[in-house]
Amino acid sequence: MLVQSISGHLYYITFIDNLSRKTWICYLKHKDEAFETFKEVKALHQNQTRKKIKIFRSDNGGEYMSNEFIDFCKKDSIKKEKVVPYAPKENDLVERKNGSIAKSTLEILHDQKFPKFVWAEASHVVIYVQNRVPHQAL
Repeated sequence: MLVQSISGHLYYITFIDNLSRKTWICYLKHKDEAFETFKEVKALHQNQTRKKIKIFRSDNGGEYMSNEFIDFCKKDSIKKEKVVPYAPKENDLVERKNGSIAKSTLEILHDQKFPKFVWAEASHVVIYVQNRVPHQAL
């Protein structure tokens, strides 16, 4: 069941830097906002790290398959990798991260007796904390 957040979002999308494991979470009202969101995160990532995105790995979701998205990646020399559908082991890092975000968000909502519509704010807190806790990759 989808629950609309306070600001009207129904979905979230995560972008993970494979080296540092830094995660960006962005909220979407519609899945077709994914391309514009990717462009914003790409610019933010490059400004923060001074490094270019070399590979973009995703599932076979339609939001990543538009000609506009593919052309953008070609123009910026970003290699697009698609994982095999229904093979979560191939995209293990993202699957574990999304599971961790969902579980922690639900725990916050339940523990603090918050209504479900504050899920976006709770997930933002989860990402904030996860990005600041040392982990094995570092």
